[in-house]
Amino acid sequence: MEAGAKEAGRAPGEAQFVAENWTFVHPDRELARREARALLATFLPALGAPLAFHGVPESEREAALAAKRDGATERLAEISDRTLDLFMAAGDAGDLRAGLDRLEAAGITAVSFSGQLGPDTALALEIIGEAINGR
Repeated sequence: MEAGAKEAGRAPGEAQFVAENWTFVHPDRELARREARALLATFLPALGAPLAFHGVPESEREAALAAKRDGATERLAEISDRTLDLFMAAGDAGDLRAGLDRLEAAGITAVSFSGQLGPDTALALEIIGEAINGR
């Protein structure tokens, strides 16, 4: 970030790194995490370099492929909580806050929420608003 800011002729503090936060939240944590696994499975197989960087087991990529390609939804349970948390803020308000805290600890200064947000978009937006404003 610092090198990029300097190259652009800006002070390091002027640059912001915005992260896309794939989000799926609902007060029913288990429902949200189960449905988030299905959402994650749609793009997980294409995340080659990030999967390798984070040491995600090949078996999880294969499970996502089987769920996506063959409809083997029972294989979604093979996607670990660790992998889900690496790529999404999924679950209840506490999981969302933990995901935002991880991004902040990594130096992320701005977040863009994307994805389905949750099974109930209006409720998900309320949870997101509370997580942001409750800081």
